[in-house]
Amino acid sequence: MFSRAALEYDRTHLLARANSVYPYLRDGKPLAHFARIVSEIESTRRLWENVNTSLLPLLRNFRSRDATDDRDKVFALIGLVRNWGRGIRISPDYSLKSDQVFWETTTRLIAGTRSLSVLSGTLQQDSTKWALNPSWITDWACPPKIHENVRLANLSLYNAAKGLTGSVKVHGRWILETVGCHVDSVIFVGQELPVGSDGQSSRLRLIVAEWERSLNQLDTESYVGGGVVSDAFWRLLCGDSEYYKDLGEDEQVEKIGFRRATPAVSSIYEQWRRSDRQSVENRRTSIIGGYWQEAGGGDEVRIKNAFRHAVECASGYRRLFITSKGYIGTGPDHIREGDDVFLLFGSRVPFILRLNTGAINCRSEPREVLIEEGGDEPTFIPLTKENRSKLIESQQQERLRKEICNDVHEHCYHVVGDAYVHRIMDGEVIFNAQQHGRVDSHNIFLV
Repeated sequence: MFSRAALEYDRTHLLARANSVYPYLRDGKPLAHFARIVSEIESTRRLWENVNTSLLPLLRNFRSRDATDDRDKVFALIGLVRNWGRGIRISPDYSLKSDQVFWETTTRLIAGTRSLSVLSGTLQQDSTKWALNPSWITDWACPPKIHENVRLANLSLYNAAKGLTGSVKVHGRWILETVGCHVDSVIFVGQELPVGSDGQSSRLRLIVAEWERSLNQLDTESYVGGGVVSDAFWRLLCGDSEYYKDLGEDEQVEKIGFRRATPAVSSIYEQWRRSDRQSVENRRTSIIGGYWQEAGGGDEVRIKNAFRHAVECASGYRRLFITSKGYIGTGPDHIREGDDVFLLFGSRVPFILRLNTGAINCRSEPREVLIEEGGDEPTFIPLTKENRSKLIESQQQERLRKEICNDVHEHCYHVVGDAYVHRIMDGEVIFNAQQHGRVDSHNIFLV
């Protein structure tokens, strides 16, 4: 019953604005919270029944849950994992402290997925504690931002590094060595975009208008990556994605989700920006066939609400930034002027990095190779009753290659977070570099 109710809410709230007809809920958050919790459980159950479920999606799906013991944010999900990739299987070990568990989880996920996808999303709640914990370690006890799980699921729409991969090594417990290239430096940061329920839509539009005005400092209508700035802006807002649903026979929903934005979204953005707050608040609702409907709404309301939903998922609680070359993007709420935009090989999106003050000295630190350059694609092994013992035995025998490092690393970076940067999300930077004969990549040390 709960599952059907959550599904119905998710299916109709963009059109019917269901939150607005329950004024005693104030801002509608209880309904959205209920639907999200039940949907996460139901979608995970269905996924687990039909797919070789891996650890990272499970961690993200249930990150918003509380746990008496922070270590159980990882350990409680291990029994649901069917696919460990090429990583060594994580086993519950309560002799370890929570920061050790999170370090082990991050490094095993990098090795198992052969990518840096685990670095996307909220890594830690407080960036001032980077001196205590490496910035690239995901603190799974830290709650994510609203809609973050949706945004992270949509990262598969992009391919900023154009599929390039490089070796990844971890030095002791502190440094993560990877490969990438510098794109540009941040020279302007705007206000954080709020994720608004119905009562906060005006605040969201005010910040969007402020972001739009800040583009005047570009002093040109042409965008650095091609096209015009106005087109780049609306695509930036929604992460160049759109929320859609495919209807099958008898108007039944067959598929619902996100895809790359089509040119038609441009006119939808203009309609959404022109929407008058008072006209939204004064709309009447009625019950037709058991569903709340807006008078005079129809497809127009659904389309505009779908665009707003895409904006909140892509840019909610994030900040607009402008780079010295004229790129515009959105990044984490703690981004600041002077940060740098990098492409890290093995990731589908760019990252915002911040130069660390001071050198890091490795004194005979073990350097563990998580991903070898030019290695084969991962072979996924389903964890079934038939091969469980054999698989665990082979994983226990496998040891990732280790080296020793005594270098002094003078240029290290903190990971601020993943970013959307318009016109570099499909490998344009890599393609242009390849056209000129070489990609200017180098080793990058994250601390």
